[in-house]
Amino acid sequence: MTVNPVGAVRLPGVSHDVCTDLRATSAAALHEQDMSLTEELGNAGERLADAIFPLVPGADAQTRRKLIKLRRAVYQGAGVDVDDSVRAYVAGQAPEVADLLDDYQRLCDRHRNTRSRLEEAFSTGVRDARDRLKKASREPAIAKALAVGSPELSRGVQRWRLSPTVAVRSKASRGIERSILKYLARASLKTSPFSSLTTVAPCLVRAEGPTTRALQGAGTGEAREVTHSQLNVVLLTRVLRAVVSGDALFELPLEVSDAVSRDSDLMRTVQRRVIDNDEVEAERDFDLVEDKLVWFYTSTILQSVLKALAPGTQLTGAELAETLRSEGLGDDDGCRRIVRQLVRLGVVECRLVRLSPYDDPLETLDNRLSPMNTPWAHAVREALLTLRGLRDRFSCADDAERLRILDEVRQTVRDMADGDIDLPKTLIYEDVVHPFSGGDAMVLSTRVRDDLASLRWLFHLLDPAEAHRHLLSAFFDARVPEGGTVEDVAGFLTEFDDDVYREFLAWGASTGTFSGLDYRPRANWLNDSVPPHCDAERLRLRDYIQERAGEEVIDLAGFAPEEHHRCSSFMHARSYTAFIQCPTGDSSEIILNKVHGGAGFSLSRFTGAFDAADPVHTAVAESMGSLNDAEVIWAEVPGSDATSNLNLHRSSFRYGLQLPGGPHLDTAVTPIRLDSLALRRAPTGRPMLWSKSLNRYVVPVYTGYLISRALPELTRLLLLLGDAVSPHLSLWDGVAVPADARGIVRRPAVRHGAVVLARESWSTPVGLWEAGMGREVDLETWARARKLARDLGLPPRAFYTVADGEVPSTRKPVFVDFDSPLSVDAMLNDRNVHQAATLTFHRVMPDPFGDQTEHDAAAVREFVIETHSAMTVSPPQKPADTAWTIRKEDARDTAH
Repeated sequence: MTVNPVGAVRLPGVSHDVCTDLRATSAAALHEQDMSLTEELGNAGERLADAIFPLVPGADAQTRRKLIKLRRAVYQGAGVDVDDSVRAYVAGQAPEVADLLDDYQRLCDRHRNTRSRLEEAFSTGVRDARDRLKKASREPAIAKALAVGSPELSRGVQRWRLSPTVAVRSKASRGIERSILKYLARASLKTSPFSSLTTVAPCLVRAEGPTTRALQGAGTGEAREVTHSQLNVVLLTRVLRAVVSGDALFELPLEVSDAVSRDSDLMRTVQRRVIDNDEVEAERDFDLVEDKLVWFYTSTILQSVLKALAPGTQLTGAELAETLRSEGLGDDDGCRRIVRQLVRLGVVECRLVRLSPYDDPLETLDNRLSPMNTPWAHAVREALLTLRGLRDRFSCADDAERLRILDEVRQTVRDMADGDIDLPKTLIYEDVVHPFSGGDAMVLSTRVRDDLASLRWLFHLLDPAEAHRHLLSAFFDARVPEGGTVEDVAGFLTEFDDDVYREFLAWGASTGTFSGLDYRPRANWLNDSVPPHCDAERLRLRDYIQERAGEEVIDLAGFAPEEHHRCSSFMHARSYTAFIQCPTGDSSEIILNKVHGGAGFSLSRFTGAFDAADPVHTAVAESMGSLNDAEVIWAEVPGSDATSNLNLHRSSFRYGLQLPGGPHLDTAVTPIRLDSLALRRAPTGRPMLWSKSLNRYVVPVYTGYLISRALPELTRLLLLLGDAVSPHLSLWDGVAVPADARGIVRRPAVRHGAVVLARESWSTPVGLWEAGMGREVDLETWARARKLARDLGLPPRAFYTVADGEVPSTRKPVFVDFDSPLSVDAMLNDRNVHQAATLTFHRVMPDPFGDQTEHDAAAVREFVIETHSAMTVSPPQKPADTAWTIRKEDARDTAH
């Protein structure tokens, strides 16, 4: 396994000291004393009560009543005022009991004094923490990020800063306080992938030596941060649709959509286009779309459109309406309505609304409109110029100015669409990056590198797409004879999708997972030998963890995967991107947060944020180019049009696949037409794309950040022939861990050698925390929660997640510091906690609050590194009894 020499480091937006400053340190120390004294008082009271009991019978009636009252108070742990007559009686009868009584009274006085100081320290600590919270909210990174992510909250924060810190506060101010607290914790302790709260810096990665080190270098403050702002592509797409749907439609050139087949596949392709363009609108209009498509399919309108707009032909909306009218399909107004419907359904389209993921959307639109000498085109260009100026001002503006800019953007867009437009919540996105300095930022120990390499079997076992790849491979084996090739790649993949894959997704996509403790095997419609073996391996892994659930730490190094699984052809020639953190200081281990994506993924999302002259582009291109050899080349699949900012990026590859009807490739990329490729078996036994002209295998790669189901259908199918690995590291699925008497389930950390795969966690019933929920925290509530955390063995600081029964929430973990009353208040008033059944706490690891203050900041950084495995290996041996047959009817019968 090799490590890509260029990676990325994600830095927190603010120092984690902001969380430390919100603690009530004095109150926490006094609470420790209070709990210690309470325990000591209870033990002393128990000894005293037992000692008083023998003295009761010998006393007179009045003294007996006082002794009984004294014993009851002592037994209940209450403070006592001892009557002189009782003291004299006790001293006379048993001097040692009198000493116990004196000791108990001194403890009571100490406890009262400590309690009084605790109450004062708590009030002071909460007041000071609120003042510091207001001060922290003025941090430029936080203030600017709020204006981007939540303008309404930003406006509320500006009013909240000016309000006095008082004991009794409004519900709105408490809500703002809790929201700001979450933002601060996220910005300082958890590097969010896309936001102003995280700075991304390219870094060099080396694998050498005995320890893993986060070196001072790129992204550590020597180079100035660069803020890159971009208008929300969804906003631009919606305003363009509004413009096109108006009278301008009849002046614009139209053509048949590339997504529309000219034979029998119209309905499915147009439905997909509508879903890709706007997921929310697709859910609302899906039935209507289907009805209209059936109407078009069974009428002469569609045939007339296909005839008028032959391949390579464009007509303005007015010309197309006139063509339909001349064929007797309606009067002028009726044919114009038909054209509008055709555009709305995606049967015909204007290229104006299709944005490339590789170019600046505003610049692209301006270039397309510049040749159009019409009043509306001039008006749109003028509005786009205004939007570009507002975007450029946004990067360096403070939070107040940003809110004003957003208001101007909102008004400009509404004017462009004549007020009829549904605006997305976020109007402008931004990334904060450091220019590439070439300095080292990450040294990966050779042991960590080797342990990551030895984990490939686990990543493949837990990758949901692996079963999909095996299905495609089995389909290829069933349809293509040994030594044969497929010349029509797109047709073969469409046949695979129609015959098997679509129903596999509908009926078998949830297989290979656990439902509670029950395992649902992978669907194996094609009698492939690998899926059953993967099922057996997953259950073996579950049993291995189950047997060791009571240990302090579980090490998977003792788990030996079966030989057949290790030799699976799909385990070779794989790339994956690891998101890791290093403990403070030099260390031989790492914490693996996530594995997602393959070659070119780590920096692709942020390449557009770097200046064109930044050396990062050359460094990334060289590292991606080094993957190509005499047998294999990597080629980027563009994915889709720029329907989301997550798909905006610059290409890092020399080659790209040009799909029929797909987006145009980056101008710096050498295109490879899909119809020039064939599909054939590689030496590994798996089907791969083959370029006859280049005489090499081609590995398709997608480097955008869109999820798979948001990509066009052909792109999704091609990526099954790719090499990216994205496992779900859910190691505790299906493992039954018994709860203790209080209902607490502790799960130890899981590691594999030097790689920590899962942090230690504690699952607790939400009912344990119900006291104090729904109201502002006071001393009793905070002290109760803090004591409960200590009694349960929780660390003083943790991340928590919620679950409804056995179903974990997909919401991000939230930080809680039990030494901070404000943090405890935010947790107890979290609506997600109120609606959950289980509250799970995860150890903060690495812990930036440790004793090694020199390396605290490094503990929060998250490094993104890419690893690659060799492509060419000897073919695996398939079992002789494997049946490689398929019938379409069998597959569908099995599905139903």
